[in-house]
Amino acid sequence: MTKQLLLVLFLFSTSAALTGCSGDERDPGLKPDPNAPSTPRSEVPAEMTGEWFTGTISSIQYYDRGTGQWQSPNGTGFYFIIDEDGDYETGAIIETGAGFCKSRLYGVEVGTIEVRESEVTIHRHWVRTKVVNTCSSNGERTEGPATRVLKWSIEIDETGREWLTFLHPDDGVERYRRWNLEG
Repeated sequence: MTKQLLLVLFLFSTSAALTGCSGDERDPGLKPDPNAPSTPRSEVPAEMTGEWFTGTISSIQYYDRGTGQWQSPNGTGFYFIIDEDGDYETGAIIETGAGFCKSRLYGVEVGTIEVRESEVTIHRHWVRTKVVNTCSSNGERTEGPATRVLKWSIEIDETGREWLTFLHPDDGVERYRRWNLEG
């Protein structure tokens, strides 16, 4: 089972325990939280830095950490943004429906990373999820620090697109294509 599927299952199980939106303007970059815990970080190789995504999301960075407001991009998918100084943000938007009922799950996670050769240690500061449901309750939830260690690589497919790949210890795989508004 892929880590992205596990993330979806986690986020949906989180939404079950939980018994909103504004404009869609992109944030120009990661903004470190001055109240965040001090976690290890390292410089990040140039080929790993940048904005990565998978799915059909129309915009990434749909949560404003300064105001706590959620934006409303179109589509479903996952993203991962990595700055050269070791800050990261990752998240997901998942839409589902049955009959007239529709649910939309948002998730965002921030923290720092350390890169050592083909290994990356991800130090999560927090993860927030929000569920908007047309037939049930809406809700939000926040969880605190956690750490995970993954293998990483950059792959280039037959069309020349770059992919950031994370391999989890249980052989789960996450793949993100470099964000490019031109397609």
